[in-house]
Amino acid sequence: MTNDTNEMTYAEQHRIVSELKEYAAKMSREEQEEFTMLVKRDRDEEELDRLAKRRLLELHERYARRTGKRANPLDALFGAGGDATERC
Repeated sequence: MTNDTNEMTYAEQHRIVSELKEYAAKMSREEQEEFTMLVKRDRDEEELDRLAKRRLLELHERYARRTGKRANPLDALFGAGGDATERC
């Protein structure tokens, strides 16, 4: 995904909204209200404006990325995934 919020596609927007739904209960009341409006706009397949996209990314950074799944520490040594035959 690009850092420029103007270049966020609808598919990326929808993916981020979907990921954040898991964290809605952890949000403050104000954040929940904002997120509810973003969800409604996403459900209506409405593309978000620049400020709404920025807020969506801020919420994603605050909740989904911070508490995301931890990477396997061995991936740093041996690489992520892949087939064992590739290493031979």
